[in-house]
Amino acid sequence: MRIDMSDLVSATDLARQSSWMLKEVAAGRRFVIVKGNTPAGALVSIADLEKLKAAEGDLATVGQSWQAMPSHVAFADLAPLPPSAPRHALPIGIDEDDMSTVWLDLEQYPHAYCTGTNRSGRTTFLQAVCEAIMARYTPQEAQVVVFDPDMRLTDELTDEYRTVYLYDPSRIAQAAHELAHKLDQRRPPPDLTAAQLREWNPVRPKWFFIVDDLHLLSGSSSLSTVLAPLVEPVQNARLLDLHVIAAITSDNWNAKGRSNKLINAMDIGGATVVVLDGSPRETIIDDVRPASRLPGHAEFYERRSGGRMIQIVAPYAAAESTKPEESNSDSPPQRMPDPTSPQDFLDALGIDDVATWQPQWSESVVSDGDVVVPFGLSATGPAVLNLTRLGHNAMPGLIVGRTGSGKSEAIRTIMLALGASYSPEQVQVIVLEKWSEEFTEEAKLPHITVAQDWAAFADVIRAELKRREQAATMDAEPELLVIADELDDPYFMQDPTLLRDVVESYRLKVHLLVTAQTLRRHVEMIWPGQRVGSSAFRLALASIWMADARILIGSTNIADSRADCGAAFLGSADDGESTPVRLFFTGERLDADSAQTVRDHLIERIATVGAPRLDQ
Repeated sequence: MRIDMSDLVSATDLARQSSWMLKEVAAGRRFVIVKGNTPAGALVSIADLEKLKAAEGDLATVGQSWQAMPSHVAFADLAPLPPSAPRHALPIGIDEDDMSTVWLDLEQYPHAYCTGTNRSGRTTFLQAVCEAIMARYTPQEAQVVVFDPDMRLTDELTDEYRTVYLYDPSRIAQAAHELAHKLDQRRPPPDLTAAQLREWNPVRPKWFFIVDDLHLLSGSSSLSTVLAPLVEPVQNARLLDLHVIAAITSDNWNAKGRSNKLINAMDIGGATVVVLDGSPRETIIDDVRPASRLPGHAEFYERRSGGRMIQIVAPYAAAESTKPEESNSDSPPQRMPDPTSPQDFLDALGIDDVATWQPQWSESVVSDGDVVVPFGLSATGPAVLNLTRLGHNAMPGLIVGRTGSGKSEAIRTIMLALGASYSPEQVQVIVLEKWSEEFTEEAKLPHITVAQDWAAFADVIRAELKRREQAATMDAEPELLVIADELDDPYFMQDPTLLRDVVESYRLKVHLLVTAQTLRRHVEMIWPGQRVGSSAFRLALASIWMADARILIGSTNIADSRADCGAAFLGSADDGESTPVRLFFTGERLDADSAQTVRDHLIERIATVGAPRLDQ
């Protein structure tokens, strides 16, 4: 709405036109803006007020539309594409105005790139594209190459569609040269006549190149990219049945985006641009800028038709048709327990007074072959780890969460609980120390063998496996827990068969527990094809990967990276509802007057009994 500026009269004119002003006001055609008893600026026409009222009505309608926009839309809930939609249309979201399905028109715009700041929904957009490709094409019609330096798209496509998956920039650079050569072979033969060229219509699969994130593939400067060999084919994509779908940060756009040769090639070849949350100071294309937006909320821009606001579908959101009906039960919903206290841990161990407590290992019995220890507190009581179940289905126990979420604290609690509850003849632990002196205190326990580096870790494990293989019987052997902390680190790939051998040694009473920041790296590399959800122990802490939480516990409740340290969900053994858990923290003092932590007290008493059984 535009106010008619010609109808405005400055306050300085009021003295000279007081007679006319009074007539206009008296007739009800205008009013005076007044502060106190002094005219403050203008005579505004009643017609303008009517325009303003109409605009307020429009704004209310838009506001209702915004409120109706769901924060998450499942791919399965998208309305079918209308008959007018082109054959090569990929549905990726819903229109904010009429809630209709929005699609990428690959016939008009062969490429697409999505830009925004961190956690704005860039990877979600690529996940939606992957889902759409599999929904619209058969594996014979579409082949997908995934360049994934951020390692977030490992499980978005089935093997029938994903022909290449690379995450190492040097290998991606080599692949770009090879793909450029193969794309050159897709061009029409050079000796065709004009008539033959008009009829030339090869039957071949489309090639989709999915890139997450493009700015991570810059070369020695922001002006270069390891994908430079693909620039010319991308500009002529229509002749090659080629489509590049990329994500890239909007931060410092001129340096990272506008100067990127592949982005420019996509614009020349024809690209849809999806602009998410970001700084409005950045101009992405034409006059399109980011703005403050919720994750997945974006401006969908095509140069011929302009921009419109959309919500990108979330492939892992539950479809309306699959959501369980609301229960009529009066039972309250599950909630995260309050943070635990040091006394909570002692109570779970059955210790009344830590100052006078002594290990009673002679009374400790491994009932039914199970070694069970508490590591946290749920709404119904202690949350426990059944050590002897780890590995029974060829998968390790899994603790997954970002840095600072509580993974190492969970390990310390488990080791301390084992030492307090069972003798060294019943349980032994081998753990690799990632940081210097990380488990120095725990190493004082007679149950714990701490390896200082990968070589020592591998040596002691292989020696123990060999010894157990040669043992006449397993009856007298203690349960052995091997702990691999921070599986994301490269040293675990020096010998990936080691951990595979450990988890396959269940018959030797050997069990593996691993922690990782994500499932999408070494977990899936070391145990390819294994169903992660079949692990007997799955603990999801605060994580930056929503897909990880979905796989571990069937929910993304804990995927928010802002979740409290120690807040976790324990996956159900029968794939039922996961359990909210608060981890115990053993590094806290019982009270303000105490000089020692709970860990100090327990280790001091346990360390005086027994001796380490395993030697490095």
